[in-house]
Amino acid sequence: MNTIFSLDRFEFPYRHTFPGQASDEAILFISRENESMLWWRRAQVLGLALIMVVAAGAATWLIEDVYLPLAQAAWTLFTFGGFLVLVIGWWWVTDLW
Repeated sequence: MNTIFSLDRFEFPYRHTFPGQASDEAILFISRENESMLWWRRAQVLGLALIMVVAAGAATWLIEDVYLPLAQAAWTLFTFGGFLVLVIGWWWVTDLW
């Protein structure tokens, strides 16, 4: 038998299993969100990453006259954080969809 998570297409009757399924349980209906929701969530992840990079630029601009090494560190930290948010968030959203 196939697990419900490994299928691309669902056809009735559903002879699939899912984690924690009891012996007398059966799948009666299967649905999935529209693909546009996947892309909307990916756009939100991209937006969050861009906000982090913009925050890095703003922090660098505000403190570069006071202490340049701190400004460079802030730029590096926020940009790297934005990149991590983008990569991990994209993977997470795609995997959950």
